[in-house]
Amino acid sequence: MIACLKVKRREDNQTFFTKNGGRLLEELITFCNGKSNPIRHFSAKELLRATNCYNTSQIFVEGRGYKLYKGSLKDRPIFVKKYDNHSLLGDFATKDIAIGSQMSVHKNVLKVLGCCLETQIATIVYEFDDTKSLSTFISATNVEPLPWKCRLKIATGVANAVAYLHNAFSRPVIHREIKCSNIIL
Repeated sequence: MIACLKVKRREDNQTFFTKNGGRLLEELITFCNGKSNPIRHFSAKELLRATNCYNTSQIFVEGRGYKLYKGSLKDRPIFVKKYDNHSLLGDFATKDIAIGSQMSVHKNVLKVLGCCLETQIATIVYEFDDTKSLSTFISATNVEPLPWKCRLKIATGVANAVAYLHNAFSRPVIHREIKCSNIIL
């Protein structure tokens, strides 16, 4: 009985890998005008270990339709963006990987290290940035407010990243969810 379950799970992973991989490849090809941009593939088991089975204490940011987990992979700290299992989010995940892999060259954007295509919806792995989101600095009551010079630097950095999104690619990209919890300092 257990052997049958393991075979079924492998078949499911392979089905998700084929479905997500095909969609991601299409998106990368169209977004990059036919030029390849290889990123690393992580297995579902690796990411489960890295995030301690997606433990809720590892959640760094919770957004609309996804959670960003802190984790560690081979003693290297990482962020893992796991989308909720909802059929509409599959396209967002593949676009996120394709655009994120191209945006990795920008200094104000988290670098995409790779992805896992073995899950129902692709999971993204980012470099770890050992800081906090802007929302924690704004909402904290016992923390001194950010100085104006620092605020201006944050605003300029966000504006540069958004301008890069709009102008650096053959197809302009509109972010649509720029908010304090998505800005990591």
